[in-house]
Amino acid sequence: MRHRQLTILLAVTAIGGCSLLPGVEDERPSPLTKPITCRDGADCQSKWSRAAAWIAENSNNQIKIRNDSTIQTMEPTVPGNSVVYTATKLPGANGAYEISFHATCANQSSCNPPLTEARASFERYVLAAP
Repeated sequence: MRHRQLTILLAVTAIGGCSLLPGVEDERPSPLTKPITCRDGADCQSKWSRAAAWIAENSNNQIKIRNDSTIQTMEPTVPGNSVVYTATKLPGANGAYEISFHATCANQSSCNPPLTEARASFERYVLAAP
């Protein structure tokens, strides 16, 4: 019986050691809830324009790159909690494209806005009907 209790205690400790502490955000970006896809033409133009508008409206930093496949903000002049945004549009099969989003900042624990909130807001905005 004592051996069984010890085994259970060790298993619980090992599993608990792998979890995040309450209130600590995982630094890895979570995937988008829904992939953002579009079809070549008006659908992609609309979603890509919305991606650019969201980044321009929500970034404290200027746009560094904006072309048909990449939108990226400049890095802040002073590292801190300011977020750097990148969106990419990559071709898939049969005229389909996928728009991906990445956000990062120097101090992951105090990004403003929190990275998960920025990701969710970007997704909602780009997928919203124009």
